[in-house]
Formats: sequence, structure tokens, C-alpha cells
Amino acid sequence: MQLKPFSWMTPAISVGQSLIIPPQRGVLAIAPIKAGEIVMVMGGPIVDIPTHNEIGTFGEEFGMDISEHFSFCPSNEEELERMPQFFINHSCEPNCGFFDQLQMVALRDIAAGEEITYDYGLCALQQS
Repeated sequence: MQLKPFSWMTPAISVGQSLIIPPQRGVLAIAPIKAGEIVMVMGGPIVDIPTHNEIGTFGEEFGMDISEHFSFCPSNEEELERMPQFFINHSCEPNCGFFDQLQMVALRDIAAGEEITYDYGLCALQQS
């Protein structure tokens, strides 16, 4: 039995082989997506930053900060597989970005067959 993803994805995208860094996985448009359309609403296990830091190398590799206090952090491979946001690759010219901490939207029209990307640098938290 396949487990349901923690995140919502538009039916216009699917996890598959990356076009940018094969043979790794990526998220691909399987149908056209209009600019401004919600592509994904991220979900998954949320932990505080001290807990994230205690998870070890798996958490270091796959944790995604969503505020200065909390992060999405799968603790094992099964949880990771249910969190497609971790398969979206970086681009300095992304076709998606964040509307808020959880919603990813298309920054421009995206054609079927394109890989979904965002700029990882624009998600880094500024510590004051």
C-alpha cells in the first residue's frame, strides 16, 4: 500500500527523474501551469530547531526551515518519500517561489515537461 503524501501537489506535477541532475529525482510539470497558480502546499513532520539538530545527518541533509523556530524534518526514508518538496531542485532562474512559508506558486507560465525549481537562497532565514 502506497502512503499518501504529507504535501498537497497540483495534479499538474509529479515526482520523477530530474532533468537538471539525473539520475536524481526532481518534480516535473506533466501539464501546463499558469503563472500565479499554487503548485504545492508543503506538509510533513514539523519539529523545533533543537529537535531538528538532534536528528543527526538525516535531518541535516533533509531539514527545511519554515521559521526561525521550526522546520520540516523527516526522520527516516519513509517520511522523506511522503514529502515531495525535498525533490524540487535549485535554479538561479526559478519557475516557482514561495507565496508564504508553506505555499509554492508558479512565478511564470510553466510548460508540460519542465522541471519545477526554486531559488534555495531566497528561502534562507536571516538570523538577527
